[in-house]
Amino acid sequence: MNAGLARRFWLALSLHAAGLGKDVASALDAALVAEPDIATLANCLGILRQHGSTQEAALIMLEVLGTSNALCTRGDLLFSLQRFEEAIASYDRAIALDPANVAAHSNRGCALTCAGDNEGAVAAHDRALEIAPNHMLAVLNRGIALHNLHRHDEAVASFDRALAISPDDPGVHSNRGTALANLGRMDEALVCYERAHALNPKFVDAYVNHGMALKRLCRFDEALVCFARALELHPDDANVHLAVAEVRLMLGDFASGWREYEWRWKTRAAAHRDDGPQPQWRGEDELAGRTILLTGEQGFGDTLQFCRYVPLVARQGKVVLRVEPSLVRLLSTLAGDPQVVANDDEVPENALQCPLLSLPMALGTTLDTIPAEVPYIRAEARQVARWQRRLSALPGLRVGLVWAGEPRPDDIAAYALDRRRSVTLDRYAPFGRVPGVSLVSLQLGSAAQQMASSPLTVHDWTSELGDFADTAALITALDLVISVDTAVVHLTGALGKPIWVLSRFDGCWRWLRDRTDSPWYPTARLFRQPRDGDWDSVIADVAAALRVWENKDGETRRKGCADHRIGAKHRSRDGAEAGQGRRTRRGQRALEPGRG
Repeated sequence: MNAGLARRFWLALSLHAAGLGKDVASALDAALVAEPDIATLANCLGILRQHGSTQEAALIMLEVLGTSNALCTRGDLLFSLQRFEEAIASYDRAIALDPANVAAHSNRGCALTCAGDNEGAVAAHDRALEIAPNHMLAVLNRGIALHNLHRHDEAVASFDRALAISPDDPGVHSNRGTALANLGRMDEALVCYERAHALNPKFVDAYVNHGMALKRLCRFDEALVCFARALELHPDDANVHLAVAEVRLMLGDFASGWREYEWRWKTRAAAHRDDGPQPQWRGEDELAGRTILLTGEQGFGDTLQFCRYVPLVARQGKVVLRVEPSLVRLLSTLAGDPQVVANDDEVPENALQCPLLSLPMALGTTLDTIPAEVPYIRAEARQVARWQRRLSALPGLRVGLVWAGEPRPDDIAAYALDRRRSVTLDRYAPFGRVPGVSLVSLQLGSAAQQMASSPLTVHDWTSELGDFADTAALITALDLVISVDTAVVHLTGALGKPIWVLSRFDGCWRWLRDRTDSPWYPTARLFRQPRDGDWDSVIADVAAALRVWENKDGETRRKGCADHRIGAKHRSRDGAEAGQGRRTRRGQRALEPGRG
């Protein structure tokens, strides 16, 4: 095929990949008139006539051509169809034919990132840059892969390299800002976003990222301005609507917040909904005795917080509550006699359905009408009694501890949030120096391993906790729980037990703004970071509050002990048994069972 005809044919294929297949047909016809004996062209025209102007036809034709560039283009088309594994295979074939095909190496890196292999993506981009050191897309996408690996310093360096090549690329500025934000360098991140806006006032991602950074800094009014600008440009961006919802809820604007929160189902990160064909109940009419399926969603804490609505719905109809298996036994104690089933169980026939976190909107919940009567779930009495007997050997206040959440490194947003909300056990060392306090672990997951090397004395029975009902029984036998923002906070609050929450500076929307109490949980007390990342102030405040509680409790306990000794002597003189109370192995007086 001569050079001019080849250029026409490749242009036609590119147009075909963009959905303009008729141009491929006309190009092929022209090519066959000029060179009727070329088998490749005849084969492609036959493919086109058989499959029509479709993307599948283009994929087959590119494979028939079989050159390195054709296979790279085929990979690009597969990538656009989100068939990432097939795209990677096509790029591999292109590279096998031409190891110096820089586009194949770079685009392969992008496909690897989308397939979840960021380590492989970095290697692919590095190979592309060995061939072409100033390949802009390879440098940029290498930075994105490094960011996904939480190697944010290296990501910033890669974005800096990209800016040296193309200083006015708004996408690079925006991505650099996000990497800086994950390093806690917020002022520099804001400068990056402002620069991206200046370069492209219609760049939606820059407004979104800017708004998220302002939200993290608790500059909520400014964040809403950025989100509003993003929605002007892209009104159906579900992630932006969800961000707006969280800000509105944080500010106590529940009417707007709950409505915007419904956009969560249109985000990529939303939990898969499998509620059947039944319509969602939105509170528009009474259930009139019909059966409604209520479903847990998101994390365990969300289900524990919003299952409080089950008894309210049960006043109108029959409730089937579907949740994670580890919650079934505990949530069966909810009022209203709900039928609680596990996610994998067969669901009874129902007329309507509603996710738990949509119930506040359906029932018109405002800040003043939050149903906050606790406890609304209860531990099994015999389990509680067993824990009370065991814990009676621990002197003083019995305080449960949780210091970390679930990292989820495969979810970059969740991982970044967990790094801000979690601490290490050693941070809790001041609690161990408060006299008259016994510490009990409620920590699960990999962070529990920190106890093995910590000098802090923490009693650990978590190996005996099989589900949330087991954990609820142990918590009920404690006096207090101190926890970072995890599901244990919601479990403790739902049980009506005292819970002290260690909240990061950009706390979750459910804790509202600038409050030390919670309208959701009357027994909660919040200790907030005064500055981003400042756990030292929080730990100091909690330790001081713990001393105050122990001093008051200790005084009461000592008075009770004195009264007990007087009574014992009197009974002894009457010939009754002069018991002195069971003692622990440390020789300290045990608390009475049933305490707390």
